[in-house]
Amino acid sequence: MNKKFIRVLGLGVGLFLAGSLSVNAQKVSFNGEHLSLKQAFEKIESVSKYKIAYNTSQLDVNKQVVLNQKNQDVLQILSDLLKGTNCVYQVNDNYIVITLKDDKKVKKIKGTIKDSAGEPIIGANVILKGDATVGSITDVEGNFDLSVPGNATLQVSYIGYNTQDVPVGNKSFLNITLKEDTETLDEVVVVGYGSQKKVNVIGSIASVDSKALESRAVPDVSNMLTGQMSGVTITQESGNPGQDAGTIRIRGVGSFGATPNPLVLVDGLPGSLSDLTPADIDNISVLKDAAASSIYGSRAPFGVILVTTKKGKAGKAQVNYNNSFRVSSPINMPSSLDSYTFSLYYNDAAANSGWGPYNWVSEERINRIKDYMAGKITDSTIPVPNNPSLWADGYSQGNDNIDYYDYFFKDNVFAHEHNISVTGGTDKIQYYLSANYLGQDGELRIGDEYSNRYTASAKINAQLSKIVSVGFNTRFIRSDYVQPTHLNESFFAEIGRQCWPTKPLYDPNGILYDDHVLQMQNGGEKQERNTWLYQQLNITVEPIKGWRLIGDLSYRYNTQYSHWDYLTVHQTGVDGKTKGNTWNNDSQVHEGTYASDYFNVNLYTDYAKTFAKSHNMKVLFGFQAEQNNYKDIAAEKLGVIYPGKPTINTSTGMDSNNQKVAPNVAGGHNRWATAGFFGRLNYDYLEKYLLEVNLRYDGSSRFRSDSRWGFFPSASVGWNIAREKFFLPVSKVVNTFKVRASYGSLGNQNTSS
Repeated sequence: MNKKFIRVLGLGVGLFLAGSLSVNAQKVSFNGEHLSLKQAFEKIESVSKYKIAYNTSQLDVNKQVVLNQKNQDVLQILSDLLKGTNCVYQVNDNYIVITLKDDKKVKKIKGTIKDSAGEPIIGANVILKGDATVGSITDVEGNFDLSVPGNATLQVSYIGYNTQDVPVGNKSFLNITLKEDTETLDEVVVVGYGSQKKVNVIGSIASVDSKALESRAVPDVSNMLTGQMSGVTITQESGNPGQDAGTIRIRGVGSFGATPNPLVLVDGLPGSLSDLTPADIDNISVLKDAAASSIYGSRAPFGVILVTTKKGKAGKAQVNYNNSFRVSSPINMPSSLDSYTFSLYYNDAAANSGWGPYNWVSEERINRIKDYMAGKITDSTIPVPNNPSLWADGYSQGNDNIDYYDYFFKDNVFAHEHNISVTGGTDKIQYYLSANYLGQDGELRIGDEYSNRYTASAKINAQLSKIVSVGFNTRFIRSDYVQPTHLNESFFAEIGRQCWPTKPLYDPNGILYDDHVLQMQNGGEKQERNTWLYQQLNITVEPIKGWRLIGDLSYRYNTQYSHWDYLTVHQTGVDGKTKGNTWNNDSQVHEGTYASDYFNVNLYTDYAKTFAKSHNMKVLFGFQAEQNNYKDIAAEKLGVIYPGKPTINTSTGMDSNNQKVAPNVAGGHNRWATAGFFGRLNYDYLEKYLLEVNLRYDGSSRFRSDSRWGFFPSASVGWNIAREKFFLPVSKVVNTFKVRASYGSLGNQNTSS
């Protein structure tokens, strides 16, 4: 409880403080009640017409008193209660204010509040410090007036400025200058093609800054957003290192089409969260509803994620290095039954399936399984009865006891990340340089599985003249991923279906026996390499204050290389030398490449103006176009000659029957493009009444020429109740409280070409 808690009187207190004093007698009676002074005041209020205000920092309201008056005037009772204190009371109609004896009479105080540039601040809060019920809001000229005790201190506050305490003293007029709070002024939200003060945002927009992300030691940015924003759902779908770890859905799936992913823009250029270095991120905004994201039209049917990366700061060069070492463990992993229990269940399942009384796991084999588990025998299987040179099938004759889930996957997985950045510059030019390395091990115990990511970026901002500024941003990313070829989407389920606990891991000679393990370890490898190069140029011209002309030119080049091979694997015979059962008789190799050129241009202008010192307006209009050209080629060939170096050139093209098979070759070129015109109008009155209108007119090459263009509008209105005068008593606790409504329409061009 705040020690300076003041009893709330309502808006009438202000009128009392400005008015003349008058006394109206009223007699009451009490029956010898022992109460605290606070309870006594409440008792008097309950039986009289008066409302009593006091400051707990001036009066000990826990002091014990006795109310035992009979038909006595309320004001006389109050005088008796205040004996021995340093307080007196003043009365106006039905209000009583208790103040210190040395307080001067209530006085009228006027004043003007301005910023450092001498401009009046409209809507600033002025309250009596310690009593939030006495206050005022400045008008369009920055003026205020209210009635306060002579020894009062005023507390002046406004969003974006430091709160200031101003003693009244013997003054009747105050000239107050508020200083800007740079941290609060920076509290803006990135929106489509610009930013807005957080207090003026109407659309459903969530944001998170770098401070909230830095504390999360996870390898993927999408994981960092988990639990940070309402309406944003992130589902973990892959434990493979280097892969997109999370599927992001913004308010579910609201449209048909290809993969319903949100549009991710990194500094205005489409990208992926998984390719970003967390240490380079300054803030992330998520546009959740149609009203907020309609400025992007048909590109954003599933919402928009706007990522802003860090930029340089003027000053001496600062070098920052940070690292992260992580150990993760799989959770909710299944486990296998022991072989004996598995065999009993298998027999029961066979009988319940109507396969007759045949005992699928024979009594002889069950005894063998029990002896193996007890250590009485050491052979995991037996030779084939009709061919003793080969080991028997593991499904029908094996007596091993293996939990293959535990065998295939590690208990702990290690990852480490290193980031170094350099920032600095002058008031004319600033730079930010960074480099990052992320190395991750995979969860698979058998075969190679790992990923490496290398990132380098540079951002330079320069003020060429008073009206022209430029910014250049480049980012290079390379990621490598390696895994066994047989590690596919169905592998996890196949362990439960095909890796029975009775199936031997090693044959009695100690040589690998299980076909799944053999294929995972020696049956081929899959490699992926992705390389991205981003180039962005921004030119901003501000010919007059508030009017900007902006041009953004962006280019992205992406190449992908993929390789996979299937190699022949085999079991070993009973003699430990000859080949047994064989898999992948037709060894095969695949090589493929993909390249894309993406161009994006944004040309737009905005103008911000304040009219009559209370009406704030900003208009935006622009054009955006993008084109993506891509091509790919891939080839597959049978008959790998040398398993240690499987390539197209080291393959014969012959199948296992020595028949020539032509290589499988495919490739193609394609492209798509979009273009759109967009506009936005923002208006607010004293940051209380808010309006926003967005317009987007889009065309996409993915549709026929007669159905190519669409119009997508949105409108939002809002009321910031926290800026109203009647909200002053709770403004310290709740500084923003908005009621809003919006309507928006979005297109969807996320389909095939």
